[in-house]
Amino acid sequence: MYLLDTDILSNLLKRAPSTTLIAKLASVPIEQQFTSSITLGELVYGAYRLRTRASAFHVSGNYQSPVERSGQSLPFMVSLTQ
Repeated sequence: MYLLDTDILSNLLKRAPSTTLIAKLASVPIEQQFTSSITLGELVYGAYRLRTRASAFHVSGNYQSPVERSGQSLPFMVSLTQ
């Protein structure tokens, strides 16, 4: 399983994402790619701060994040925060 964090997903959303990263993720089956609800929250917060949704979520090429393709987000566990 690969848990994609904010840095990884932010890199993929850049106008010129890392080609090495794209190649690596292309070699990992989509069923093995996940992100967390915390990461999703951080991306939404970052987009809000930028105030331009189009530039915040600009995806270069045909890459879609694992969440867009499969909806596989690991839930935030409240018990771990208390």
